[in-house]
Amino acid sequence: MKKLVEFFAGTLVACLVLFVAWVFLAGAPDERIDRACRPVIWVGKVFSSASMAADTDYSGGISSGFSNFNKGCQLTIWDYFYARKWCVTHPGKLIPGDQYDRCPVANHQENT
Repeated sequence: MKKLVEFFAGTLVACLVLFVAWVFLAGAPDERIDRACRPVIWVGKVFSSASMAADTDYSGGISSGFSNFNKGCQLTIWDYFYARKWCVTHPGKLIPGDQYDRCPVANHQENT
């Protein structure tokens, strides 16, 4: 039993390392963000398909819920890794994905 647990733990670690490598090997930041959140889409498709197979009316709601969760995942990663850098080069502009918030403007730029 211990060997079986070690095998599955090793397999899980190997899969996680491969996933992280797959994410970071993407060329552009938007592709890295998309790849990092791809498991959300995969899980959503599994649950939506299971709901359709069970002949329930919930597949649309499940699909919509996971789509919203995917957008939240992408915005969270963008905010954490890329927003500050983007705001430095785009002061005063609307933040992508947000309809109301703007990047801060430095004091010396407000007076010009």
